[in-house]
Amino acid sequence: MDRNEIFKTFSEAMGADRYRITSKLDAPTESMTAEQINKAHFTFGKREDLATGAIQQGQPAQGFTPGEVQQWMPKIESWGDKSDRGTYITPIAADTHYIVIDDIKTAEQMEAVRGLAPAYIGSSSRGSYQAVLKVHACPDPVIARLAANATAAQLNEKYGDPAVKNGSQPFRL
Repeated sequence: MDRNEIFKTFSEAMGADRYRITSKLDAPTESMTAEQINKAHFTFGKREDLATGAIQQGQPAQGFTPGEVQQWMPKIESWGDKSDRGTYITPIAADTHYIVIDDIKTAEQMEAVRGLAPAYIGSSSRGSYQAVLKVHACPDPVIARLAANATAAQLNEKYGDPAVKNGSQPFRL
């Protein structure tokens, strides 16, 4: 499946109106400083205009519609086709959290995660999977964030990568 097909399937499962796109250096060299690594990552869909890269000051993190993401898929694929770089998609919705269980590697973990009825399961690398759960968000954004982070931390501790504790974890495309 190509990235366009993966995104189409993913966005249909997520049902989000907007998505943030991140290109991240997955394998920084040992000689790179933290500043160089940070500069190598870039995220579109916060305040940047995807066409120009110009930051729109004072604008909220709105992301891009599924159609806009698909329009930019050739560019996204060119980022992701580099061996040291990963392309990530983060669904954005005010009333829903998309909890990623990352690095599912064993049949036992996968069986347990399937029991949670994830909206989507996809391969993140050879022999490793990510599952995404859609969870209704509390209207209070502070409580919602705390609840999402605690849920992601507990689920990843039990079924995936214990280092993942973020309730707004991007999904590897």
